[in-house]
Amino acid sequence: MSEREKDTLFTVLGYVFAVVAILIVPIVFGAGGVIFGYLLTRKEQTKTNGVIIIIVNIAATILGMLFGYAVWGNMMG
Repeated sequence: MSEREKDTLFTVLGYVFAVVAILIVPIVFGAGGVIFGYLLTRKEQTKTNGVIIIIVNIAATILGMLFGYAVWGNMMG
């Protein structure tokens, strides 16, 4: 796998993990997305994408936790 393919894979997985973090296990998938973002920040040409993915995953993790709290609170009364 070439470096360019790895960068594309990490970018796609970073965004997919952000979406999944909103719905399922935010801590795990949000952390995974942050790791993919970090891996992208190590190269100059993908640094901007990496920072964006880190920010998006942190926000998605917070939203996922709030969403889970709201759903759980409504279920438990």
